[in-house]
Amino acid sequence: MIVVSDTSAISALFLIQKLELLSKLYGQVIVPTVVMQELLLLETDFEHDLSSLKSADWLSVVAIQNEILFQKYRAVLDEGESQALVLVKELSAGLLLIDEMRGRAVAQAEGIAYTGVLGILLSAKAKGIYL
Repeated sequence: MIVVSDTSAISALFLIQKLELLSKLYGQVIVPTVVMQELLLLETDFEHDLSSLKSADWLSVVAIQNEILFQKYRAVLDEGESQALVLVKELSAGLLLIDEMRGRAVAQAEGIAYTGVLGILLSAKAKGIYL
């Protein structure tokens, strides 16, 4: 299954030192370009060491192609959420990792399966990965 993430899930799991859950649960996670730029703000603006994230073999950065669809989402969502939704569509991804309410509402309206940090933690616990 292809999994695409917005900034929120990755940054939250990074801050609680549980990034490994993403690779253990999903194997590979894909983020759009702007999401990676937003994640890098943890390093430049908040002085966190992101070397583990930048070198993660389970994380791929992919640029979106559909600018028209991006502008549709951008009318109601921020740039990262909009690009993540576009990437889900372009890659026919099976899951979107997102926490923001507006983004979830759009995903639900579009028939996109999604979960957030709490769902990730609960799934990891149910699979015995995180106690």
